Amino acid sequence: MTNTKLNIIVCTDPRRCAWIESYGRNGTELLQELVDTVEALGMEEQVRVTSCRCIFGCTYGPRVDLVDHKSGQKVLYGIGTGEVRITRRGKVSLHEIPEDISEMITRYSN
Repeated sequence: MTNTKLNIIVCTDPRRCAWIESYGRNGTELLQELVDTVEALGMEEQVRVTSCRCIFGCTYGPRVDLVDHKSGQKVLYGIGTGEVRITRRGKVSLHEIPEDISEMITRYSN
């Protein structure tokens, strides 16, 4: 078992937010791009990318959550920014998924 610092969770639920895109990418495409980027950066030991059927917030999908295992901090990404209301979570701060995925990975994995 690795000592993963960062877990990236991507919603890939085909029934809910699969039709919403960020820079032309749906959740499944974002998942693959994240996996490819982590491998290209050689960060497989520090960063784990996983898919999830639904992480709520379909209105703001595709949705990506970053969880820092050391600090417990969770950062939520979607197609909007600012404070939003997500079912079962209430009000949360949402960041826009960047066009350059590597920026998102390196910002939180150091």
